Amino acid sequence: MNRFDTGQTNHSIYLTDVAGRVHRAKYPHHQPAMPDQQRFDEEAVRDFTVTVQNAVANENSLHTRIPRQLTQVEQELEEARADTRA
Repeated sequence: MNRFDTGQTNHSIYLTDVAGRVHRAKYPHHQPAMPDQQRFDEEAVRDFTVTVQNAVANENSLHTRIPRQLTQVEQELEEARADTRA
């Protein structure tokens, strides 16, 4: 579960890891307290949130496909071995 919120001073992205722990990344959008701090545009942070969500979806899709692909490759290996046994 991921979500984006905008507050009075920060845009926040909340990410939940596989163990269920929630992590918050803060991106200031008002004048930062320190001169070397960067300010972040809401649209840029929202785009970054979508990028993270898509990366998570891709990773989950990969993990779903691995067992099926492994079974297929093992079958192909067995067929190749059977074809070369003689």
